[in-house]
Amino acid sequence: MKLYTSLDELPADPAATAVTIGKFDGMHLGHRTMIDLVREQAAARGLSSTVLTFDRHPFALLRPEVCPLPLVSNEQKLELLAEAGVDNTVMLEFTREFSELSPVDFVRTVLVDALNTKLVVVGPDYRFGRGAAGSITDLEQLGDQFGFDLVVMDAVTAGTRERVSSSRVRALLDAGDVREAATLL
Repeated sequence: MKLYTSLDELPADPAATAVTIGKFDGMHLGHRTMIDLVREQAAARGLSSTVLTFDRHPFALLRPEVCPLPLVSNEQKLELLAEAGVDNTVMLEFTREFSELSPVDFVRTVLVDALNTKLVVVGPDYRFGRGAAGSITDLEQLGDQFGFDLVVMDAVTAGTRERVSSSRVRALLDAGDVREAATLL
């Protein structure tokens, strides 16, 4: 796996990519399913599989009083992503400047110009851009405009048929249910 920690480190003329975007905290079943899908789609389309993630939860900068504790360190996250078999991981520093990118600027600057994205794979509640203003509908329209396809993955459920999420894992750990948390991870 190639690791990039800034857009400046990326090749000037990058190979076409299939990208999935998220915090990927803990690498739970939903994350693994999403990464498997991006890898499969990348292989089928002759693209490079890429995970775009961040060095911290956006709330660590924007709303620190409600920011959840991470399930894994950045080093552990990178190890888990490497084990998942992605070609590239781009772990960007989540800065104030980055948080101010509009949805269109995020897509143009990061996905199109820096990553040469031809396919984006996200979950059903994905939001992006300043103030989380960008929706799935916006991303689909921007894909049409900039020439990439969008795959919106269904939520992954497990156990009690509840959606698998890092928040759910944290709640299980807080309740002392390590066994159920481990099944989601």
